[in-house]
Amino acid sequence: MKIILASHGELALGMKQTLEMIVGEQTQIVAIDAYGDENSDFMATIEEQLVDQKSAVLVTDIWGGSVNNSLMELVLQQPQLLLITGMNLPLVLAIATAADQLTLDNLRTIVCDSQKNIILVNDKLQQLKGGENND
Repeated sequence: MKIILASHGELALGMKQTLEMIVGEQTQIVAIDAYGDENSDFMATIEEQLVDQKSAVLVTDIWGGSVNNSLMELVLQQPQLLLITGMNLPLVLAIATAADQLTLDNLRTIVCDSQKNIILVNDKLQQLKGGENND
């Protein structure tokens, strides 16, 4: 299944590069950085990537951002596309390593699990020391 990472600036490309440092080359993943000099029409690039695709997973950087809003319009027209926002490395890593088994239920689990990786480390350190942080 094709996976498209789309973001403002160069986050998507950086995410793919970091992912490939960990798990090797990922030919099913495409990174599209919107609003850069080369990709002023990022939606045309995304639509080119979706030609002949029965389904795809789209991952954007931020809910309410222009990249996500544009892709929401695309998903309304093509409901076989799956759109996730809030891109982070645990999310992208889980999607990449499960690419052959991606279902709606699997994606729900992946999203839930990746949210658990957002941690205020100071609080975690306090818990590990046996103390409580009252701030």
